[in-house]
Amino acid sequence: MRCGLAEVNITPPLGVPIPGQLYDRRSTGIKDDLFAKAVVVDDGTNIAAFVTLDALAVERDIVSAIRERISNATGILPEAIMVSATHTHTGPPIIAVYGNRRDDEYVNYMIKKASDAAILAFKDLRPVEIGAGIGHEDSIAFNRRFLMEDGTVLTNPGVNNPSIVKPIGPIDPQLVVLMIDDKDGYPLGAILNYTCHLDVVGGDEYSADYPGEISKVLKRLYGDDFVSIFFTGTCGNINHIDVTGKMDTKGEHYKKMGRILAGEAFKVMQNVEYIDEPKVSFDSRYVKVGVRKAGAEDIERAKKVLKSSDSTESDILFARDIIALSKSPIDAVELEVQVIGIGEFVVVGLPGEVFVEFGLDIKNKSKFKYTVVSELTNGSHGYIPVREAFEQGGYEPRLSQYTNLVPETGYILVDKAVEILDLI
Repeated sequence: MRCGLAEVNITPPLGVPIPGQLYDRRSTGIKDDLFAKAVVVDDGTNIAAFVTLDALAVERDIVSAIRERISNATGILPEAIMVSATHTHTGPPIIAVYGNRRDDEYVNYMIKKASDAAILAFKDLRPVEIGAGIGHEDSIAFNRRFLMEDGTVLTNPGVNNPSIVKPIGPIDPQLVVLMIDDKDGYPLGAILNYTCHLDVVGGDEYSADYPGEISKVLKRLYGDDFVSIFFTGTCGNINHIDVTGKMDTKGEHYKKMGRILAGEAFKVMQNVEYIDEPKVSFDSRYVKVGVRKAGAEDIERAKKVLKSSDSTESDILFARDIIALSKSPIDAVELEVQVIGIGEFVVVGLPGEVFVEFGLDIKNKSKFKYTVVSELTNGSHGYIPVREAFEQGGYEPRLSQYTNLVPETGYILVDKAVEILDLI
């Protein structure tokens, strides 16, 4: 087994949009730099590449451009290249969502830098030993959907809200770690996976959020050349807010989260199970799913919102999306489900903000010992909730240009992922 790792700075200039909130937000500073990171693995027969971006999401045209440039430079097959966004809400303008615009000049720059990371990792291929392990951290992530006393379901109902009855879903406390050492046992880098939204930082300064802090801590432990790749788990309904108020999440809470996770990762790294003769495997399949349409009542309600002087900025934004959807001819989209394996360690890539239940289901059905499920991978198709969420309401299933896939979508993705896992 040979492996190469690299990271390239992709921090944009100041003054450009920062997507991730329901208003136009412009960058005014840098809390910490943003990176494109890459790991290339080669078993002598098959070769594959992982690319992660400190960004809110990554759209399919960007994925295709990154894959093409990497493939042309290295010969790695496009279907063996996985491109994921970490989902930081304080990242670059590479997606048009909720009124935010994509900055095409920056996107073109970022495509080159992201593919550079993989090309550099390819040039850095060297003999390695790879070990995997699983840690546990259940104190910093929370299901953000709650049953209220009146029977309704709310997303993030507020800290110490007396009307909260209980959360209506689980979390995924696993911290999955793949450790990469050279043949002398010197740590080169790691792949990490945890399930919690990257919307901890807030404000209008660039930040990689808690994975950025994980990276800083691990570099202090293992040296500045240590590269940590972070895959965000299926956290469509998981975030950092403790509604009981026991955990103070104000200020620089993202640093606390990063240090807690880095500490748990370090413990896991001391006891990884090394994979004998790890083989690289990969497969990528597409599924077609339907798009929800705006009904007559939705359209009429949206028109009233747009005419009212009392409408909130977010209500106006969603109303405009409803009108735009009503004019869209698209009734179905293709979604990519991709799996890349390194022996008993596999990464499943899904293209949306996926509810945690689906990630847990894939892990439970996987035949592999170490299974990572990475959301916002190879595309961005909004929230992908469980069926009952569409009846319950709340923020995530709300119809918009960003979130509009049919309620069966998550189940289709799980079935396809399990099918691929059984084949590779």
